[in-house]
Amino acid sequence: MTRLLNVSLCLVLFLMGCASAGPSDDDRGKRTFGTKLDDGRSARLIKRNLKAAMPQVKDMNIDVHVYNGVALLTGQANEEAIKDQAGKIAAQPRHVTRVYNEIDIAGPTALLSRTNDGVLKTKIKARMIASRSVSAGRIKVVVDNGVVYLLGLVTRDEASAAVEEVREVFGVQKIVQAFEFIN
Repeated sequence: MTRLLNVSLCLVLFLMGCASAGPSDDDRGKRTFGTKLDDGRSARLIKRNLKAAMPQVKDMNIDVHVYNGVALLTGQANEEAIKDQAGKIAAQPRHVTRVYNEIDIAGPTALLSRTNDGVLKTKIKARMIASRSVSAGRIKVVVDNGVVYLLGLVTRDEASAAVEEVREVFGVQKIVQAFEFIN
């Protein structure tokens, strides 16, 4: 009985190995689990380093987003020097390959403005999910003060389709593309 169980187990393991050895359909636009972890870790590290280097950042509205090693800084800072320093700090983590420093020199936006940004982001994501030409899961949408930032691993056609979908949403002030193209 034990021998039959051992033979069955070996057969199952062999067949599983054969099934995984076949051709794979790699989706070059899909991030791995490890990349997602690295992005989250990099974003937290940048935020922590910003607060450690410049304690006054706590009173400002600066957000950090990382997607596939591309860091996006948004929000408002009081001085140009703070914006520049934030860009330098964002470039330090080893998994960050590029930094888009989109921080505005202004006072923090009001709570109502940030609430509107959340509603706008929800409308954009819903429109992308409903679209047949946009792979919403591969695009990160960030909204700050009516400005829409698009990050992701997409083809040029997908990027164009995503921008067209965003243009159709009422309330969008400007669209900034920070895509990485896979073709």
